[in-house]
Amino acid sequence: MHRLHLLFWFIAYSAGIASTAAVLFSYFRTPDREGKTLTRLQLSVLLFVFSASFISFSYELQLTHLGYPSSLYILAHLSFFLGVACMSIFLTELSKELRTSKEHPKTTKYHTILVGAVFLLQSIGTLSGGHLPQDPPVLHVLYGALQLLLFVLLAESSIRAGSALTARRFVSAPGKKVWANILISLFVLSVFAVDILIGTYYKLKSGEELSIFLLLPLYSCFISLGVVWRLLQKRNSSPDKAFQRAGLSPREQEVARLLITGAGYQQIADTLYISLTTVQSHVKNIYRKTSTSNKTELSNFAHS
Repeated sequence: MHRLHLLFWFIAYSAGIASTAAVLFSYFRTPDREGKTLTRLQLSVLLFVFSASFISFSYELQLTHLGYPSSLYILAHLSFFLGVACMSIFLTELSKELRTSKEHPKTTKYHTILVGAVFLLQSIGTLSGGHLPQDPPVLHVLYGALQLLLFVLLAESSIRAGSALTARRFVSAPGKKVWANILISLFVLSVFAVDILIGTYYKLKSGEELSIFLLLPLYSCFISLGVVWRLLQKRNSSPDKAFQRAGLSPREQEVARLLITGAGYQQIADTLYISLTTVQSHVKNIYRKTSTSNKTELSNFAHS
């Protein structure tokens, strides 16, 4: 099994380093709010890959018996959980950035607070693990439950980010959007369900605090490739493509292009030689078809 692990982690290393270089290069060229979130997300993926692969290599190759300092392993465990927590937080932040209409800010805030609290408790358990002479079984159960909760939150934020992506792409096809959301949910839940089963098996077999996961390195690759794909999508996006995808008529596209430049209703009416009432009707249809409610959201949609 360890050869398969080594292969998966090598793939994760390669994808993580290449994607991080791409996202940093893109962000420093054209910095924006979404690009900042993508950069933070990818750096979190890289932290997760480096720390988790170090722990996995140590267990798989039986390097834990070579007398490495215990502080090194504690640091690796803390980095691992920090990477998972940050991935969850920034995926949730990305989903908010991707949506044309704002999500409930309290939902995002509560998610961040919950992830932070779980990480804090997980860190306390990791730091105190080496100082207690004999941990009672209930502490091991609580420690494992915190691990599980942290990954459940990561799965939930992954599904939310995937849903936000499909909402942009299938804005004029709600049926396809539903099926895309179902497929994304099944994919994410399958990865985590398989890894939880594998992790539980290895934990019961070896007794290690951090279970050895099989599919998470490939899942980290999936996130890295998704980040790069989103960067390419942003670079190649144009208002015309976004408006056509939303099903706007030629006249509505003309009105929408003027709207995102900051033109007022009367200015649009004068430019296109139409009445003010007609402009208001077009704007109402534009906001409905693009699931937006103001010029700022429409501009974000146009450059998605």
